Amino acid sequence: TSAPFAFDPYIQYLRDDSHFLIESSSYFYSSLFHFYRLLWSRLFRSSSWRHDEWNRWNERLIHDINTKEKIEIPNIMAFIHLSFLEEDDDRALSFLKELMNDDPTLILFMPFWIEELKIQKAFQRQYRYINCALAMLPLFFQDTNSSYERQSFTRLFLQSIGEAALMEKNPYLLEKVYRGLLPYSYYKYDSYLFSQKKFREWVELQHLSAKEIDLIDKEKLTIIAKEAPQMVMPLYHEAIEHLISSRNRSSYKKAVRYLKKLRTVYKKRNRMLDWDRFFNHLVNRTKRLRAFQEECRKGKLIDVE
Repeated sequence: TSAPFAFDPYIQYLRDDSHFLIESSSYFYSSLFHFYRLLWSRLFRSSSWRHDEWNRWNERLIHDINTKEKIEIPNIMAFIHLSFLEEDDDRALSFLKELMNDDPTLILFMPFWIEELKIQKAFQRQYRYINCALAMLPLFFQDTNSSYERQSFTRLFLQSIGEAALMEKNPYLLEKVYRGLLPYSYYKYDSYLFSQKKFREWVELQHLSAKEIDLIDKEKLTIIAKEAPQMVMPLYHEAIEHLISSRNRSSYKKAVRYLKKLRTVYKKRNRMLDWDRFFNHLVNRTKRLRAFQEECRKGKLIDVE
């Protein structure tokens, strides 16, 4: 809303002195920087004010470079934010990439800009910032030992991008985001692949996550087995081999159960000859596993003499 004229001196004071938020040494630097960004994003909206503030930081950086003084990261981040507000994304992203190579944790500031562009519906600009962040994710995950911090960042990042809008306008980039955030985006990516009927990729995700077949969503597995049975075959084959290698009675019982499901898939695909070759080879290979052979007979996979 428009501020009363009586506020002008107060706003001018805030505007002129806001840089002290950045220049003050504080343990709460990230909070102060966020406050600075909010002031210049929400309150100081005049283009001439923003340009003057950009010039202030630009002159400061030039001075530090010429005098070979140490360039403080908070100063550069303030300059990046004003470049962002000036829509000088080439400059902002260039500085961001350079800084994040040295300090990958600076990616934590990215969701603010990404969400701002979502609010403005400046989608093409938003895509550039998302791609910049994705390029730095491997370094950030490698640099951050805390699984909790990675999960927290994943939630914040997904919230900032606006998944629904991205799904509608750029589903390829949304999928790229989910892949980049793995394993912390597993459930989001799982749902996305299933909804898009990308069943091959969905199965590959289950392999990548090393999930046991018992832990995979049974409803999804059943639907894919009906619509694209060939896609679930590797999951059953892998589960059966793993269970047999466990060498215990309960695992053998599970293996027989999955063998029956696998046989049904082969039958639906009219590949019973392939099934016979596979199963005969399995039986011959496991002759010494009497308990497994017994479970196969109980499950009527092997004819009882």
